[in-house]
Amino acid sequence: MAICAVTFIFYMDLVECVSYPVGGMNALPTAMEAVARKAGVEFRYDTRVTATTWSGDRVTGLRSLDRRTWAPDAVVLTLDRPAGRSAAHVLLPVPNLDHGHPLDWARLRGP
Repeated sequence: MAICAVTFIFYMDLVECVSYPVGGMNALPTAMEAVARKAGVEFRYDTRVTATTWSGDRVTGLRSLDRRTWAPDAVVLTLDRPAGRSAAHVLLPVPNLDHGHPLDWARLRGP
């Protein structure tokens, strides 16, 4: 089975002209992070958020498990669906059932 996968990759490289970044697939996100940091973006990996403060549909504050706090301009979360569903109660505001909410609370929250 591995021979078949290697042959397919070889075919895509030579015949279909599929390319990859110099330095491997990790080179692109690594370069993007470097540019963002240079522009003043702060990254926090492996940080458990325990509370969010909302103003309308914008996050205005975050608190971590170790009680650090941030007042971010923007928040980007990259969660897979299971992690997103389990974290929805902390990350998303409780919906206003009279007016709805722009976030699809029921789908993210799940059963």
